[in-house]
Amino acid sequence: MPELSEIVGIGLAGGQGVRARPLTLKAPGYLRSKAAMSFLGRRLIRWVIQILTAEGVKDYYVIAHGKENRYQIKVMIGYGEGFGVDVKYSPVKYDALSTGSADSTLRMLDYWDISGPALVFPTDSIIDFDLAPMLDAHRERGSVATIAAMVREPDEVAEKYGLMLADDDGRVTEFVEKPTLGELREHFHAETDEEFRGLPLRTNAGFYLVDAGKLRELAGEAEVQRLRERRLDFGKDLLPWLVGNGYPVHTYAVRRIGDLGNVEDYIETMVAVLRGEFASVAVAVNVYGASSAIVAVGGTPPSTGAILASVTSIVIAASVLVTPSETRTENG
Repeated sequence: MPELSEIVGIGLAGGQGVRARPLTLKAPGYLRSKAAMSFLGRRLIRWVIQILTAEGVKDYYVIAHGKENRYQIKVMIGYGEGFGVDVKYSPVKYDALSTGSADSTLRMLDYWDISGPALVFPTDSIIDFDLAPMLDAHRERGSVATIAAMVREPDEVAEKYGLMLADDDGRVTEFVEKPTLGELREHFHAETDEEFRGLPLRTNAGFYLVDAGKLRELAGEAEVQRLRERRLDFGKDLLPWLVGNGYPVHTYAVRRIGDLGNVEDYIETMVAVLRGEFASVAVAVNVYGASSAIVAVGGTPPSTGAILASVTSIVIAASVLVTPSETRTENG
């Protein structure tokens, strides 16, 4: 069983930040990387690196896209010196070859000669989980990939999230793209509303613990190579291909995922953190020079009034000002 420090982190940081506007709008016509968004006084990628480093990850490989994207991220985290970790970046020369997140990852696994366990993670989400038991489950079940799963109720899932169907051991049998409530009822045959509302539905959280050596081996499959010519994303292409061809892909339930890829989810995650619902995050908020600590670990969650006041200042924490006539950023 490898030590946690032997797990490398592979950060997917190639997004252009379009979906997260105006949070990513740095100036008219200029979008910053989603990884560069401010979140409670700290750039998002710094939160992600600190959370994963606390879980034992010490070596990171960032897959960026474009010189500007790399520059923004390097300004924020450098080569890991400020975190006591090592950070490397994908070479610019490979950007034009990419046909998706999984395609870029497979190429970089070869380039960096990574063959052990690797945690592939998005840079626009924060996670609350324990990596050690996830690794234990991954190895015991012989998984090619273990997908961090957020368990949600049917009303949360319907028409918003893709769903993973799994057996009693957590092995994924099928992916269902954004089902309706009617489709969920039909599939699970729930007899009562209470039984239906209590269904533990697994959604893909975007964090993947993978066997890098096995993925590199499977990259040579003719069908995978054909997929890569068109598009090879993790959620849409590679993971369904693995499941459809009988390779072991499992889910692992995590405590909480905060998706910050759009404004609505950004605010929802902000409120959840301020309520103390992310054990992995301890937040100190500084507004106009007046410091007020909001404890998310081992303390009493703030009152509803404090949360609402903090939400009012979200645009300040995010360094974003939105007016009816224009959208622009301030101080960043």
